[in-house]
Amino acid sequence: MAPLPMRKLGQGFEVSCLGLGLMGMTAFYSTDPVPSSDCIATIRRAIERGCTFFDTAELELLDEGKIRHIGVSEVSAADLRKAAAIAPISAYQLEWSLWSRDAEAEIIPLCRELGIGIVSYSPLGRGFLSGTIKSPADLSEDDFRRVGQPRFAEEAFKKNMEMVEKLRAVATRKGCTPSQLALAWVLAQGDDVVPIPGTRRTKYLEENLSAADIVLSADELAELSQAFAPEAVSGQRYDQANMSATFHYGSDSKK
Repeated sequence: MAPLPMRKLGQGFEVSCLGLGLMGMTAFYSTDPVPSSDCIATIRRAIERGCTFFDTAELELLDEGKIRHIGVSEVSAADLRKAAAIAPISAYQLEWSLWSRDAEAEIIPLCRELGIGIVSYSPLGRGFLSGTIKSPADLSEDDFRRVGQPRFAEEAFKKNMEMVEKLRAVATRKGCTPSQLALAWVLAQGDDVVPIPGTRRTKYLEENLSAADIVLSADELAELSQAFAPEAVSGQRYDQANMSATFHYGSDSKK
């Protein structure tokens, strides 16, 4: 099995083209217990597959002065310019997927203007684009997606599922899974983009990493982009309280 291709973020920070988000291994989404052995096995397998980018908070290393590259997450365009003027920024982390494309108007072009790599968190729409979540009832009562994300509310969910069915149809035609197709779309947005899908299970890790082998034609990319036009998505990606922590609000904004 071929190792994952590498990509460069910012000033030469080289990582695998797909990373592994680790927030899902915590109680962020739900308090349902997850066997630590499963999580450890997934991380070990990711390393074996050549994954070199693990999204977690190494605060101790920062305090010890061992961090060589700086990244920011969901800051406004104005704040990003300020930060880049103070120190080199290697990566900007934001939610970017077929389902969340509001950053394409300003943030993405600015990152490229400043030479900053782009790290896409929730590239599978917090699991929605996998097609495995059939209704909000599939999520536990305390799941963050049910209580903090309007897109998972009953009416919005039904409308958004229409787009997932289009994704599933293209994936079937392509001979891959909806998750792989969604990740391939993100990967195709540029060599400066590194998606970090999260999972607790090794089988889903294998599925996600295999997206690196999928090549989409210009027609397929256009078809997907049209099917997931931003105006077609129902509901905000966060409720108002959480949205205030995104790039839509700068440090000087009144929240």
